[in-house]
Amino acid sequence: MKIDLDSYKNILINVMKEVRSPMKYFTSDTETVYLYFEKTILPAIGTRSDEKNYMMPFLILVTNPCSHILRSGGCTMCGYSNLATFKKDILGDLVYEQFKKGFEIIKKIPHHEMVAIGTAGSFLDPNEIPYDIQARIIEDLNSCNGINYINIEARAEYINKGALENLVKVVDNPYKLAIGVGLESSNDLIRELCVNKCMTIDLFVHAIKLLKEYNISPTVYVTIGKPFINNWTNIIDAVETIKFAFQHGADRVVLLSIGVQPNSLVEWLYKHNLYEPIKVWAIIEVLKKLPGETRKDILIANPRLPKHLEIQESNCVQTATELLNEYKGTLDYRFIEAIDMLSSPDKREWYSNLEKEREANLSVEEQITNSYTHWMEVWENEHGRIF
Repeated sequence: MKIDLDSYKNILINVMKEVRSPMKYFTSDTETVYLYFEKTILPAIGTRSDEKNYMMPFLILVTNPCSHILRSGGCTMCGYSNLATFKKDILGDLVYEQFKKGFEIIKKIPHHEMVAIGTAGSFLDPNEIPYDIQARIIEDLNSCNGINYINIEARAEYINKGALENLVKVVDNPYKLAIGVGLESSNDLIRELCVNKCMTIDLFVHAIKLLKEYNISPTVYVTIGKPFINNWTNIIDAVETIKFAFQHGADRVVLLSIGVQPNSLVEWLYKHNLYEPIKVWAIIEVLKKLPGETRKDILIANPRLPKHLEIQESNCVQTATELLNEYKGTLDYRFIEAIDMLSSPDKREWYSNLEKEREANLSVEEQITNSYTHWMEVWENEHGRIF
């Protein structure tokens, strides 16, 4: 089965722009400090070994919208631009003021050896943060006593020599800086028609290579729970994408479970019973299919800003989620083995359906074609023809 990629891509972009249309009225609060903490592993510092259950401060800055949203509607699941301002430009000085306010809070807390700074889309996009403000933020973090690791995120197209030179000149050790790049999937059809990433695999590979040349640590983001494909394909795709990321120079991979974010296509699909959020069991299956040597460099993340839609979960899933949360902070595989021991009717039903999907062995092309045929019909009945 041959997919008309260009035709489907145009449909997806047009729908994404329509889904995002309520955002054009957004004027976010730039006085509030948007800060949450992600449980993770703190890498070794000097003679000190890795620190378990480290709560990493993650500061989100209100910026101009992600350029990918303005151009092509953005990624199908992303909600970060819910904290952007669309009605007026946010100048660099205001972005820096937000950072300073949040930075003063971070310096007060007892654990700030590793911090992360996020934006609506890409830290390195000058339309979100001008180059001079990017450098000021990184320089401030670098000069702060006790901060040993700095994490930022950027789409691959903004990772270029000029942008990287602008940062490495203000850090005492480039490897102190980690830049996360969203790959989502190494499969072109899944990345473009399920995520709407608008990024070639060659561009991604070039970005990781460039980070390595500047001795900046590459982190790669892989998502699970993508729409238009089933659970089995989501699991296999995540496993293959993780392997691909490491083969092409990633120092670590962050596995992200897709949540239902406001003003996203995933939210629209969910509300029309066309999308079921991925279960914790799928994450466990990904981890089980990877060797221990690979798992030690895979982090599990659960971004909580902007806040996503709460999904009702069974008691068994809640217990599994608690155990997985402990795994996040320790990477101790015994927590995964403990999750495997859990038993409930809903877990058995999920695994039974997973086996049926595996046996059906539908290709990615078949799944996407079937899904597009269905969801486009629902969309056109509600909104009219997609142009």
